[in-house]
Amino acid sequence: MKGYIDRFDSTIAGWAVDMDAPDRPVEILVESNGKEIYRCSAVLMRTDLISSLGRGEHGFSFDATEKNGFFQSMPLQIFALAESKHLLHEGDWVYEGMVARGSDNWLFLNTDFNQVNLRMAGKVGVNPDDIFKTALQFSTRDALLFKMNIKYISLIMPEKNVVCARYLPSLKVSELRPALLILEQAKKFNCRILYPVDKFIAEKADLFYKTDTHANAYGYQLIYKMLAQEAPEFFNLELLPSPVLNSRFCGDLGGKMTPPHFEETLVFPRPESSTHFYQYDRVKEVIDAGGRLRGEVVSILNRNAKKKLLVFGTSTAYAALPLVSCAFEQTLFVWENTFDYRIIELFSPDCVLWLPAERFLPMDVDDLKGLPTSFERIKALLAEKT
Repeated sequence: MKGYIDRFDSTIAGWAVDMDAPDRPVEILVESNGKEIYRCSAVLMRTDLISSLGRGEHGFSFDATEKNGFFQSMPLQIFALAESKHLLHEGDWVYEGMVARGSDNWLFLNTDFNQVNLRMAGKVGVNPDDIFKTALQFSTRDALLFKMNIKYISLIMPEKNVVCARYLPSLKVSELRPALLILEQAKKFNCRILYPVDKFIAEKADLFYKTDTHANAYGYQLIYKMLAQEAPEFFNLELLPSPVLNSRFCGDLGGKMTPPHFEETLVFPRPESSTHFYQYDRVKEVIDAGGRLRGEVVSILNRNAKKKLLVFGTSTAYAALPLVSCAFEQTLFVWENTFDYRIIELFSPDCVLWLPAERFLPMDVDDLKGLPTSFERIKALLAEKT
């Protein structure tokens, strides 16, 4: 039996495979003092396992919430089951709650993998070397894309917990949070990074969903307008579509509550017409399946525009696609904060956009390693006739 636990907090995740029977899914069992708490199968795709194991359908991930039988603190043992029980991990599990409840039905990330509230409050120590390396990575991208004569825009999405802190009085936002330290270091490298936190806070309207970690339609409109100011030759304000009312929206935070929290809000629909449509959206398939998203790809075609846009990022960037794709003939999105310069050379974009969320900073990424599985998938995708 081979396996590993990657996360042991509000989400418990890892992988396991029986090397004697790799085609048979391994069952994962979680116990506390000999009592079964939770069980699932290790069947999720993990592309990072392909190179070492030859296949990747051995991952598992689940939310460790009260709904699934977990409580504030308890000793846990995680087993992989085959012919017998194999201990993967054992330890004291402490959970302060993934979702923090604010005033007026506002929900916020709390004790998640990135320890968002603690980071925003400056209570998590950040290694100065990590700050330096992240700023240097950003600056290297800036310089290389300038040399390649490709317009490059790097925009950090301000954290909801910072912008909407008035709804969470218990959170004292720190001026020493990681994003500000990275921006300060990046300036020393003469690197330009957009971080519109002051603009978000200054807006009279709320720019985030109450039940979700992401910005709402008004928030992404502001992002698009900033992109238009930064690169008016690409982002045409006249192409900005109008949002529509979604009367039953349950965000990634509202869905973790019992019962779930819903809200009425404006959203941007996915472009689906004869001239503007998603050619390929592997990300949506993985989201629907509840799997991991590293390196997944979206390609959007829009016959009403010209030029090409390449987007790197995670869910923050994915939510921006209905807007930014309106300004380009083809938009290619890679769900990854790591850059792969082979993809840039292959796709030959007119503009590259990197749109990370503040909570992921600093990041342990290495652009020089690239994303081999994504590259092969994108190469095959671009070879198809559109």
